[in-house]
Amino acid sequence: MKKRLFFDFVLLCAVFYTPWWFVAVLAFFGVLFFSSFYEVIVFGALIDFLYGARTLSAMGMAGILGSVIVFALATYVKKIVR
Repeated sequence: MKKRLFFDFVLLCAVFYTPWWFVAVLAFFGVLFFSSFYEVIVFGALIDFLYGARTLSAMGMAGILGSVIVFALATYVKKIVR
């Protein structure tokens, strides 16, 4: 539990201080190493709320869509590996 909270804190700091691709890599590893790491979707929404474009197109939701894709891809990879 402590490891998961520490990783959540690291990911939260990464949202504010690192580029989006680094956050995506960290989120992918978080989904791989922790079971049911649904926080990745919350962090994707946070990225959208902080840095997302204010448009009516779907690109304004790139963080949420990206986090759902990362979650689905990592879950699929976990099934193949295990």
